[in-house]
Amino acid sequence: MRYVGYIFIILILIGLSFGFLAPLGIGWLISGLPLLIVICIAMEYGSLDYVFFALLAGIWLDVLYGLPIGSFSGAYLLAGTISLLLFRRLLWIDTGWKYYLGFVLGADILMLLWIWLYSGLLYRLHWITVSVSGTQIWHNSWKIIIVHLLFAFPIYGLVNLVVKWWNNFNRRPLQLS
Repeated sequence: MRYVGYIFIILILIGLSFGFLAPLGIGWLISGLPLLIVICIAMEYGSLDYVFFALLAGIWLDVLYGLPIGSFSGAYLLAGTISLLLFRRLLWIDTGWKYYLGFVLGADILMLLWIWLYSGLLYRLHWITVSVSGTQIWHNSWKIIIVHLLFAFPIYGLVNLVVKWWNNFNRRPLQLS
């Protein structure tokens, strides 16, 4: 049932990107929100639910921006896996919010590098005809990183609020009157 919730969150992100942010000219903000959610799920809860969310949201963004499949989804999976391994398995830290901004900054840099290197590799192998250039990535990278750092804690709080609501919803049985 929680996977239906993840699909619902992705549909909300689609609605935000096309209905609200695109007319304002800031539709590029949406590409980082799933990354923040993936990092939060991997770090805070230590579950593998981030894989489902990363694949769905990543493939949607790959199709939306016309990039090869695996550009965003590969970056999200890699960032979530590294966050889970570093945070839960190697560092054994219980308070995730203290190190959250560092993980977000690292994940943003990883995402930008992954998109650039992945599309370059596919171009070199002649599997795609156009590659994403490094200057194109780095030209907008400072805006993406600043916005993601600003949205990091609101997304973190929102994910924790949704998880708390979901846990309360599952504890109460449905009653038909």
